[in-house]
Amino acid sequence: MSFRSIGMLSAGSILSQLIIFIVTISVAKIYSPEKFGSYAVIISFANLVAPFLTFSKETFIVPEKSNQRALLLLQSIRRTFCLNLSILIIFVCMFLTQKYRLSFLQNVTTSEVLFSILLAGLFATHLIFQQIFLRNEHFNLIAMRGPIQNFGIGAYQVFFGLNRISMNGLIIGEILGRITSIGIYLRHVRRIAKKWRTELPIISAVQENTKNNYFVNFISILFDLFCVSLPLIASSVFYGNYYSGQVNMSLRIASIPTILIGSAFSQYILATGSSSYRESGSMTSESFNSILKRLIPISFLFSIFLFIVGKWGVIPILGEQWGPSGDILKLLTPMIFIGLIWAPLSSLFYVNHMWVSFLKVTVLRLCLMLTAVLLSQLMDFSFQGMIILIFVSSTVAQVVGLHKLLRTFN
Repeated sequence: MSFRSIGMLSAGSILSQLIIFIVTISVAKIYSPEKFGSYAVIISFANLVAPFLTFSKETFIVPEKSNQRALLLLQSIRRTFCLNLSILIIFVCMFLTQKYRLSFLQNVTTSEVLFSILLAGLFATHLIFQQIFLRNEHFNLIAMRGPIQNFGIGAYQVFFGLNRISMNGLIIGEILGRITSIGIYLRHVRRIAKKWRTELPIISAVQENTKNNYFVNFISILFDLFCVSLPLIASSVFYGNYYSGQVNMSLRIASIPTILIGSAFSQYILATGSSSYRESGSMTSESFNSILKRLIPISFLFSIFLFIVGKWGVIPILGEQWGPSGDILKLLTPMIFIGLIWAPLSSLFYVNHMWVSFLKVTVLRLCLMLTAVLLSQLMDFSFQGMIILIFVSSTVAQVVGLHKLLRTFN
């Protein structure tokens, strides 16, 4: 395992999360929980729409056998993206016409719909860029992308909030920050694609096993994203944007170590693991156990840190209005510990082409989480009770997935 690569990714993640931490303190004092709730719902819907634009084909760029096949796949992704985005825009134009609007969607504003579509396109573009950089093992570009993007998002959000230029400062800042980041890295993507194009003559077919797994991969990613978004959506639907905003803030704080660990390990696993798979067919058990041994103590320490932040740090740092998010953070600490281990190791399902296994885990996770939401409403649980039940259900599925990986590599 190249510690230099992990160190580079870790340094980028640390800087990125430091920026998020500073931005979170700033925006928490500018925007209300209700605004954060609305922001979280738009982000959640954009995350769910993004896979439809490419059918998640970009996840096959890294494991492709050759750069020629990767380039051919990239061209296919571009066509799919343009076609699906055009269809989506037509559908939205119909939706925005009063004649076609459904009564239960009357509260959805035009700006929220447009923001979700634009963000979905940006999310999909970011994922494509990420996979291209991972295939070429450009860890320096990956390491710097997060800090540049998060700084841009934070700067725009604070600017709009302080100057009260827009009531949608959080979401507009998110959009402008991501556009800035994509613009900066576009030339690198073009250079890599040009290099792939000039290496050898282009072959005329994509790997057959890749074609056969497109659908399974797309569905598993879609279900996984829905699982991530479900706590925010359920909070907004059943309890309102105030509580959705509190959940969003607690998850935003929890994401600092999650992304810090996940980005460094999962991106390295995906890039180097796929390279090993192309050469030998699988990652070795020694490599897997080495990663696991490092993840467990690191995840435990970060979980303790988050509990301390939730208990004593949220109100002094963010203010009284964010007290419920600190309570949520404390209650979710055990589940966060498992999630910190699961986040990077789940990429091994892709490294070893275990798409069907990952689909089974995501289906189990989604079913358990939906059951948790249903039970919490039937039994009239409190807001915190619903959130705990949802995350316990999610953790059960993650443990099943980790057990599957342990059996595979040992």
